[in-house]
Amino acid sequence: MRDEIEAAVKAWQARMGLGDWQVHVVFGPLKDGARAACEAAPEYPEMTLYFDPDLMATKGDTVGGTVPHEMAHGLQWELTQEGLDLCDLLYRDDPKNRAIAKRRVRRYEERATSFVQRALQAAYEAGRKGL
Repeated sequence: MRDEIEAAVKAWQARMGLGDWQVHVVFGPLKDGARAACEAAPEYPEMTLYFDPDLMATKGDTVGGTVPHEMAHGLQWELTQEGLDLCDLLYRDDPKNRAIAKRRVRRYEERATSFVQRALQAAYEAGRKGL
């Protein structure tokens, strides 16, 4: 699965117009038990994608869905970080509500990432079919 992930990252990097980005791929268990994750520094531009292929296989995750999803997180990284920073600013003296606000930011960012992923995949498939 590692070779398939690396090939998919290269393909989606081109499809997403990220040819000028440094995209690093790291394999192995993730500290929070996730199957995949992304960290990005768009100001450089750079992203690191983390994959646990063994866990992905046991959970039935597909490379074709997971790779563009994680890369879409990188596209939204600055927006998400700004939202999390605002949570810290607005609720600096209220840890309970700060935690609630951060969970909401992360939940909506995950939903938005899934929408972006599906849109990217649909556009790619439509292009392949000449639509």
